[in-house]
Amino acid sequence: MTVEEIRIKCSDGFLLAGTIFKPEKPPAGAVVIASAMGVPKKFYHPFAGFLSGNGIAVLTFDYRGVGESELKEMDGAGVTLHDWGRLDIDAAIRESSARFGKLPLFLLGHSCGGQLFGLAPSSTELSGVIFISAQIPNWRLWPFPYNLGMLVMWYVLIPALSFGRSTFPARRFGISSVDVPSGTTTQWARWARRPGYLFNDKFKIDTSRYHKFSFPLLAWIFDDDIYAPEKSVRALLSRMPGADIEIKKINSHSSGLGSIGHFGFFREKMRDKLWPEIPGWILTLKKITDGPDSAGNF
Repeated sequence: MTVEEIRIKCSDGFLLAGTIFKPEKPPAGAVVIASAMGVPKKFYHPFAGFLSGNGIAVLTFDYRGVGESELKEMDGAGVTLHDWGRLDIDAAIRESSARFGKLPLFLLGHSCGGQLFGLAPSSTELSGVIFISAQIPNWRLWPFPYNLGMLVMWYVLIPALSFGRSTFPARRFGISSVDVPSGTTTQWARWARRPGYLFNDKFKIDTSRYHKFSFPLLAWIFDDDIYAPEKSVRALLSRMPGADIEIKKINSHSSGLGSIGHFGFFREKMRDKLWPEIPGWILTLKKITDGPDSAGNF
């Protein structure tokens, strides 16, 4: 496996920090990992290395204003979630397409990465998508009493701590591992207060691609994930009626896996338990797509 640090140029000229993981042998496919809110790319590197070790090339990247993709002179109040989707995720998909040519290209969206990917014009090039705890974060989709906490976060905490700041102190409040541009949290809260989130007509965002997607989609739901309850995950999946959806529901205790939550899938303890299912799913799809070889073997 080789690891290469790169810069990814967005259509507006902004440069994102990215990392490429390439298998020793020619890869069978490629995956772009679209991070959760405020989670730097390095968090996903053990998992990316695992995929690469199983014959799949991987690109991780930091959204603008997160981790190594520093804003420098830019005001974080002017950065939005919409930018992360239509500009940053788009640039990462285009970069992978340019590097890996005709290989099947997949996107793995963790939390907001799964919410935003369809805003990227290049998302139409994807061969399939994997959701890890990707959901519509509207308080109405949370069970009591967690919905009360969501109400406080969307209506009080985030608006108050985003106003007049360039960065939102997400790390201090345990929302994410690093601080994020305040413009992203302001828009996050605004979307989450409305039914339908970014799909609400009030926001006038072009979400037409989601409805047209017809690729395979593997969605993971964890019963102990208080940030992505099943109802909220299914609400996002309902926005892609043409996708060939497979749902993996994991009960953390009956499965013997222990606590998983919103981030546990990517912990090293899942290396031999859950991680192998991702390259297995990708490689199975590739065999089905490629068809049998000259000897009749898949």
